[in-house]
Amino acid sequence: MNLIEILKKWIPSEEKKKRKTEEHCLNDVGFSFDELEKAIGSNFDVYVYEKFNSLHEVKLTNKFQAEHKGKSFQTVIDEVEDNGTAIAIKYQWKGEPYQSKNDLC
Repeated sequence: MNLIEILKKWIPSEEKKKRKTEEHCLNDVGFSFDELEKAIGSNFDVYVYEKFNSLHEVKLTNKFQAEHKGKSFQTVIDEVEDNGTAIAIKYQWKGEPYQSKNDLC
């Protein structure tokens, strides 16, 4: 398998993007993408976070601070998650969840 074939595996097609968008619209607001205007006036619960809002509860991962730059530590990998656009390696440090995320595209 050459590099182009490998990359194509991770780059979603336009059709796949359309399908995922349609699924999100239906799941989040109950209307298709073409009918989103029908959601105007509807009530939804919104989760408010420091830098964004979401219609779904989001499990936030801690981020290292500038003072941690260049330091190393040992830990155990808890989970590796591949969502098709990024690979997240999840672990604990001092009892708190962290992750290393590498974008594929």
